[in-house]
Amino acid sequence: MHVTADPVQSRSTQARLLLIAFTPGSLSGAVDHQGTEVFAPILSELANFLLAPPAESAIVSHMTKHDPDLSLLFHALADPTRRSILSHLGKQPARVTDLAEPTGLRLPTVMRHLSVLEEAGLISTSKDGRIRTCAIVPEALEPVRSWLDEQRAVWEARLDRLDAIVMKAMKEREP
Repeated sequence: MHVTADPVQSRSTQARLLLIAFTPGSLSGAVDHQGTEVFAPILSELANFLLAPPAESAIVSHMTKHDPDLSLLFHALADPTRRSILSHLGKQPARVTDLAEPTGLRLPTVMRHLSVLEEAGLISTSKDGRIRTCAIVPEALEPVRSWLDEQRAVWEARLDRLDAIVMKAMKEREP
C-alpha cells in the first residue's frame, strides 16, 4: 500500500490519516510526496507509540475507576428500540402504550425494554391507576459522557504523539 503525505495538509491531519490508513504489515510501503519511503525505519517506534500509555500519566489500574453502572448504560443504549424510546421521552414523558405504538412490538416486549432502561437509571416510571408513565432521567447519561471525554483525551494524546513521530520521520528524510 502506498500512502502519500500531502505537504498542504496539517501535520495533525496527516497523522490521523496515516493512523487510519495503516494496517499491520503495510508500513513498509508508505512514501512521502517525493516518493521516498519514510516509515520503514520507525516501525518499532510506531509500535511502541500505539501500545504505550500517554507519556504524562503514571501507570495505574484503570479498573479502579470502572463504574459498574457504565456497562448497564451501554447495554441499555445498544438497542435501537431503546434508543428510539429515549428519543421519544426526550421530548416529553409518555404512557407505555404511546411508547409501544410506533415500535410495532407487543406490550410485554416493550415492557422488557423499559425495564432495561429503568434498571440502567435512564428512565423513571410512575403508575396512576392502570396508566404507567415513563420519563427520561437525563443526568443518568453523565457517566457515559465522562467516560467518552476521558477516552477522547487519551486518543487525542496518542494522535498528538503519532503526529510528532510522523513529523520527526519526515524531517529526517528531508535533504
